[in-house]
Amino acid sequence: MSLSPSAVSRGEDPDGPLAFTLPLLTVHLPAPRLHPAARQETRRTADWCRTHLRCLLPDDDALDLFIAEHAEYFALWCYPDTPPERLGLITDLMQFFGAVDNVLDSVRATDRTGSTTRALLEPVLDALKSDPPDDATGTAPDVLRELLELMTRLRQHLSPRQGERLLHAVSEYADGCMREDSLRAAGTVPDFDTYQQVHVGTSFRGLVMVLIEYALGIDVSAALATCPALQAAVDVAIRHVLLVNDLFSYRREHFHGDASINPITIFLQQPGENLQGAVDRLSALILAAERDLYDARAATLASPAATEAAVIAFLEGLEMFCSGYLRSVYLAGRYNGVGHTWNGLTSGTVVLHPDRTEYLP
Repeated sequence: MSLSPSAVSRGEDPDGPLAFTLPLLTVHLPAPRLHPAARQETRRTADWCRTHLRCLLPDDDALDLFIAEHAEYFALWCYPDTPPERLGLITDLMQFFGAVDNVLDSVRATDRTGSTTRALLEPVLDALKSDPPDDATGTAPDVLRELLELMTRLRQHLSPRQGERLLHAVSEYADGCMREDSLRAAGTVPDFDTYQQVHVGTSFRGLVMVLIEYALGIDVSAALATCPALQAAVDVAIRHVLLVNDLFSYRREHFHGDASINPITIFLQQPGENLQGAVDRLSALILAAERDLYDARAATLASPAATEAAVIAFLEGLEMFCSGYLRSVYLAGRYNGVGHTWNGLTSGTVVLHPDRTEYLP
């Protein structure tokens, strides 16, 4: 039985259901497309998780719950034009870092330390600096060995310039985790500018952009270095996805007691603000990021970079990435609760329960 909006809290009770009205979150993005091999890939990736992610989730129940969250949706919707022979690597990467997030979720915010992430990633950074990457799998811990294998598989398909960007992405992720966990451990709710600076680092933005190129078999490293509008499009796409992520992950974070690095929490710190007002502000930022994406896209198309077919393909990939991510957050059990079946509503009343999200007309 569904609760009516009047029967739930509007943000005053931290332990009870929360409700707000969600507006439409897109005006310009193209319709999302599910990868045609999604059904087969979902089966394959579940088997891969059971074999390769026990280093992170050794408990059978925890591993089964993680698989039921369908972290693979982010690959299947965000990279719909990936050739089948390349899709598995993208899915495996999404699963690996989703499992890392689950492990971190099990640690109290005050006990989290970015030094643990740094210790994991330092050997990966060292390996990626060599050409070919060093094989550190012989004596490495299982979790490091799995990550090194994934990064080595990806590196084999990248140009030297893309390899340098991948290296930078891993380093930025490590630095971002250290800064974010320092804030969490201190119980600090940052201001919005600090949130953006810190959270962008943990978005793995360099990796997800390289994966667009990997998926399409292109290299836009030179264009990114010489066309400010194209780099702006990347930055805005990442901002858009981060804001969408934080809107839909708020339920999980709130009921876990670890929503400090979330704009909804940040907005709620302001005098007189309530949950609906915070959601409205965040939704407006999502729509503004979408407009900025299309402004940057137009500027890129008006630049000399538009003569390159790879740049046009990359812009289309960016659009599908943002569109696919927006669709996947409505669908994924990771944000909406294990066993969630989306009813197709993209706006209306949203009710957040400790174990699930409800979408009501």
